[in-house]
Amino acid sequence: MMPSFLSSLSARIGLVVWAGFISALLLAATVYYLQQAPKSTPTHQELLKPQHITAPLLVIPYVEHFVSVETVTDKDGTAKVMSKDVYTDHTTVLLPLELYIRTTLNTDKTALVIITGKFDYQPLTPANPDNERNIRWDKAQLLVGIKDLTALQDPIKVFWNNDHLDPQADTQALPGLGAGFHILLPETKEQARIQNFEIQLPLQLGNTLSFTPVGQKNELTMSIPNTLNIQNLGARKPLTKVANANNYLWTWQIPALIRGYPNAWIQDQTKPFDLHQAPFGIEQKQTNPLEMAWGRLMQWCFPLLGLVLGVALVLELLSGRTLHWVHYTLLGTSISLMYLLIMALEALFPFTRALQLSMFVLVGFNSVILSLLLGRRALVIASGLYAGVVISFYYLITAPVYGILGLVMSAGVLGLLLILGSIRYLHPSESADPELDD
Repeated sequence: MMPSFLSSLSARIGLVVWAGFISALLLAATVYYLQQAPKSTPTHQELLKPQHITAPLLVIPYVEHFVSVETVTDKDGTAKVMSKDVYTDHTTVLLPLELYIRTTLNTDKTALVIITGKFDYQPLTPANPDNERNIRWDKAQLLVGIKDLTALQDPIKVFWNNDHLDPQADTQALPGLGAGFHILLPETKEQARIQNFEIQLPLQLGNTLSFTPVGQKNELTMSIPNTLNIQNLGARKPLTKVANANNYLWTWQIPALIRGYPNAWIQDQTKPFDLHQAPFGIEQKQTNPLEMAWGRLMQWCFPLLGLVLGVALVLELLSGRTLHWVHYTLLGTSISLMYLLIMALEALFPFTRALQLSMFVLVGFNSVILSLLLGRRALVIASGLYAGVVISFYYLITAPVYGILGLVMSAGVLGLLLILGSIRYLHPSESADPELDD
């Protein structure tokens, strides 16, 4: 028999609050444990580094020949003119006259980067017309710098004046470039001043993709699915326009001055430059969907606890029977057990299925407990109320807009039933309802 001082409505609510406090402590400990535990194994895409491309750069070695003329006076005072051939090895680094980058991003975070443009061989002309340059065309290399080589997917295609060339490993010809690959250019004695190129790079991307504006004229166009959460990376904002219903276009036009180094230089006569200056591109702000779902589970755990205890209080007031604070604690503890069950089932099933099964167990367990304590009719009512709460909570995790609406409606229904139950509890002779009894 319940003591008389615990038979008032305020005392009943106090017992629920006390049991809720104990359950909340247990739930907080459970949530803390789950926050420390890993929720998912990083995918290959998540392990990819931020991607940065500095390309293309042309490295051309040459031998410069000039005649050194000196006047030498011997012991007899006779002046003689002597000439000497001097050969010096140099390496010129050329950047593109024009650089166009067209990038198509896909929803699965793959991308096709097509780099086109042209080089101007005019800087190879010797400044001193008396000097002669023997250009080593057999050693000329086109270099492509890529920060994360693991993102490359075959086949990579490189075209030089419409000739298909094969890429080779390393960028040793220009150490400051870092990771990447090179292409040996075709050997020929006659070289046109303007040389065209095209590089096609299929990539698997991480969360960023950026480029260095190595050309005298730089233009980047990106086709981006409107389902991706993309933001601009770099000081220059792109011009945005809608391409179609599923994609939009970002276009950058970047001046060469912002990169801080010239369009051509002699490698052994110049201090090394930071070749990755002034990056521009995109960054995707994204959270792993599974991490987001677990985050919502943690965020709404205590409102769920309150609704579960609220259902029990409503049924207690409607039935006219009493529950002990231990019973409320048992119902509150079931929330913690549901979280642990989700984590256990996630090893066997996809997260959504594990969530569904755990919530079904929660509804069944709590409904059976209340039916044993309050009568068989409580099983039907508790199942209906808990189903509404749990379905709302499920949609809160998977589709937050609908879930919040469902939780508000569930809270409203429970509030109305709580008022009706309070009236019945305070005036039992006026609102007797034998249907809730056995």
